[in-house]
Amino acid sequence: MPTLSEYRASEGDARRLTRLRSLFDSLPPPNATPDAQAPSAATTTTDADQCARDRRLYMRELWGQCGSSSPHQQTQTEHKTTPRQPSPPSTASRWQAFEQYADLKERELWRAFCELDRDGDMRLRKSEVREACRRAGIELREDALDEFVRTVDRDGDGAISFDDWRDFLLLLPRPISMKEIWRYWQTKRLERPSMSRLTQDGDGESAREKKKQRQAPTPEPEAATPDVEEEPEPELDATHDMFADAGKFLLAGGLAGAVSRTATAPFDRLKVYLITSPASRTAATDASGKKQRPGRGSLIEAVKTVYRSGGGVKAFWTGNGLNIVKIFPESAIKFLSYESAKRVFAQYWDKVPDQTMISNSSRFVAGGIGGVISQFCIYPIESLKATRGNALILQTARDMWSRGRFRYFFRGLPAGLIGVFPYSAIDMSTFEGIKLAYTQWAGEEPGVAGSLAFGAISGGVGASSEWARNLVRTRLQAQGTPAHPQTYLGVRDAAWKCYQLEGWRGFYKGLTPTLVKVVPAVAISCESSMPTPLP
Repeated sequence: MPTLSEYRASEGDARRLTRLRSLFDSLPPPNATPDAQAPSAATTTTDADQCARDRRLYMRELWGQCGSSSPHQQTQTEHKTTPRQPSPPSTASRWQAFEQYADLKERELWRAFCELDRDGDMRLRKSEVREACRRAGIELREDALDEFVRTVDRDGDGAISFDDWRDFLLLLPRPISMKEIWRYWQTKRLERPSMSRLTQDGDGESAREKKKQRQAPTPEPEAATPDVEEEPEPELDATHDMFADAGKFLLAGGLAGAVSRTATAPFDRLKVYLITSPASRTAATDASGKKQRPGRGSLIEAVKTVYRSGGGVKAFWTGNGLNIVKIFPESAIKFLSYESAKRVFAQYWDKVPDQTMISNSSRFVAGGIGGVISQFCIYPIESLKATRGNALILQTARDMWSRGRFRYFFRGLPAGLIGVFPYSAIDMSTFEGIKLAYTQWAGEEPGVAGSLAFGAISGGVGASSEWARNLVRTRLQAQGTPAHPQTYLGVRDAAWKCYQLEGWRGFYKGLTPTLVKVVPAVAISCESSMPTPLP
């Protein structure tokens, strides 16, 4: 777990200063905060009028904190005596006092967060919040706990990060305890928007500015605006957030994938050529007539053959259009299937409150399910890609239809589904497993370089582990074409003939260009999707 100093360094002084200044600007000045009748303790009722009075009380105590030299000095005597009203301080002095208060409060919140975070992953799960409430003697219903987590959790991922925790509780002027946090949350439930909520970019949301957009100005001072009661805004659960944002991420990922596929198309073209080419066409002997080991020199010969037979450099981009066409539905179906499977496992199998807490075996199976469903849906495009060679797409599709109708588009499907399950499971579970391990070790999400390395490792491991099945599937798809005239009786026959003609090395033809293209493909994908996120 990182220290607070390390966390602040990763956040950056400029971003932290901007966040605090935005929050400070959203607060009403101390002389505009009406006095409130102080109860013996902050209420736990949901009555709107009482919550409004408590919010005014919290604000008065907050400015008292900013005027004291140590945390809670003012609060401890707040209910015993009525302090003398000082002359209104300047904005500069109030800002300096607020900075000092925020620094001390952030330290206190950090200590409390680390105490509640039992597994040290810098994320408070619902189970950890429930346990903290139980230790504090707070009896609560499950729906109340869900509402609390949703209120504090800004990004809707089902867990409370320190950013969420700090931004929600920074304006709580009393000593941090679970009971006080729960009371404070009760007073904030009916407030919309919360002045302590920040955007994901670290910008403060001013309640007064949003209020102006919804209603005309009134003669009352703006400082009274936070006390106006409004209907509570319905909360959106994490499932809705995931699917609401899915289109944005899938479109960005699809565009990045299209750029990546286009840039690395020559490697893909060589892969298909090497897989579908007969053993005799990969040069079993060299120029002097000496017999070569299978696979030696085949890559160089493949480059020469593709260049000569396809009309030059453009031959290396043959079939790239189909790659681009299939990447959008493939990404969408795999993403939604994988996320849905993880949620099902979290709820019904592992019985954990968050999908990131599922077991490694569940994550493995979920990845396989996502791969199988997406592979089945886009399999006709895969068959068309393996069959067409240098012919036109529509002409190839007509020929395939005339030969066997729908069945012809699904040749080799069993081998494809059998192979894609472990590949997708290994690929997706390896990437997420490495990423989670890194996040727990470093205390922060991996950067671009880390994601690139993790993606390259998981993709390479997944491709290598299931390449033999991928080769058999592709040959079944391409059988009987000019590119691969050999025909087969089924999966076993294709595998046996491959072994007879080329040995066990033949099952790994085309793997080299695939592994070579992994790093540039992932790098281009990341670079293409990062600079300009879709609105």
